[in-house]
Amino acid sequence: LSATAADIADGSSSTSFYNRKSEGWFWYEPEPEPKPEPKPEPKPESKPELTISSQSSKNTDIKKESKEVEVNVAWLRENLPKLRDAAIDNPTYENVRRYFYTQRVMMDKASKFASVSTEVSKFETALDETLRRPDNQVALNVSKIDAKTNRKQVFNNLSKKAGFFFLYSSNCSYCLQQAPLLANLQRDTGIDVLAVSLDGKPLPNGLFPDYVTDPGTLRERLKVMVTPTIYLVKKDGSEFHNVAAGLTSIDELMRRSVMLANKQGWITDKEYNTTKEVKEILLADDTKGKLMVDEEQLYNDPNYLADKLRLKFQQNYGKLPQTSTSMASQQ
Repeated sequence: LSATAADIADGSSSTSFYNRKSEGWFWYEPEPEPKPEPKPEPKPESKPELTISSQSSKNTDIKKESKEVEVNVAWLRENLPKLRDAAIDNPTYENVRRYFYTQRVMMDKASKFASVSTEVSKFETALDETLRRPDNQVALNVSKIDAKTNRKQVFNNLSKKAGFFFLYSSNCSYCLQQAPLLANLQRDTGIDVLAVSLDGKPLPNGLFPDYVTDPGTLRERLKVMVTPTIYLVKKDGSEFHNVAAGLTSIDELMRRSVMLANKQGWITDKEYNTTKEVKEILLADDTKGKLMVDEEQLYNDPNYLADKLRLKFQQNYGKLPQTSTSMASQQ
């Protein structure tokens, strides 16, 4: 008992029942309360995952925000290649059909534009291409005859200011063919032709007996490489211009001579234009002045530029009847 008392006093009693007989069968000792479990640390908040329902809701929102767009040329230019590429990458019936229907819209726009373009080109005199070159066969033939007649007349006037140097070699077969052509041109128009022999010998056919012999200086100065070579020369000797190298027809010689004369300022643009089978009718000629426009008016008033150029055409080429649109714009 003394040991037991000592143990109790020390607070170090044994857990064995036999050593704890003093508690008895009736001894009640309350069970110790369990220690509270530690509270878990709060997890950082995370965004909720996108579920099917939320995705569906999001798609619904997108559809509500979408808007219709005008299928104009700008839209077609940007989107038609995309629809084509989609149809090529995934050629389902639906994708290909979508592309072709969209393409048809563009083709319809182009067809309508072409139809109105035909009307404009026919009813706007300043834009009528038949003024430049007739499309009717009878009128085309008349136009060619007129151009040829005018070319000869302009060439005749040119012959008073310039003549030809005909550089040849006596053994050149092309020179033998060129000589009679030049002789006929000289007879018909009165243009002076000076034959220059590069080898010092006359032509075997006896044409141009009053030839001169070139010791090599003229050949070197004019850079003659082939025969025959023909130069258009001003009568005062101030200008020399090559118009042909090799056998050349009379009509082509006259064409080139008149073209060169216009380039050098020996004849006027008006004179030169009468000799052309395709007339030059310019509404805007940058070589004579820049076309200046009011950009705001250009886009806000569709008649602004058309009327401006029509007026310029009238001043240059004669009076034209006004169209209903241009008359309305002036009221």
